[in-house]
Amino acid sequence: MDDKIRAIMAETQWRQQQLAEMLDVGQSTVNRWLAGSEPRGDRRDRINELYERVVENSKTAGDRPIRGEPEILAVLQRIEGLTAKDIEIAFGVISNALKVSSVGSAPSGADDRSQPATPRRESSPSR
Repeated sequence: MDDKIRAIMAETQWRQQQLAEMLDVGQSTVNRWLAGSEPRGDRRDRINELYERVVENSKTAGDRPIRGEPEILAVLQRIEGLTAKDIEIAFGVISNALKVSSVGSAPSGADDRSQPATPRRESSPSR
């Protein structure tokens, strides 16, 4: 498992602290894993998932378009200097933009025609 952790760190250029933030563990935990201690349960699963997204995807990505949330997240994780919180925020913004874009580009039916807005006239007080 330490080989996967090292591969993730090499691909992303993350230090132990950055990887720890991404995996929601302490830096000392990552250090123990690198020294040979085996992660268990959901921590092991998160490492395997991150390895697949970051390392495996980078081998096949090339110049093709980035599609889907897992690929978007993998690209954000490769940006040097972003914290886990930065990645979370950027991912949220991109996800929302894609949702808005897909809703806005959906074909509309005859019943979906927008009506022009007409300004309301305020009644003037009687004197």
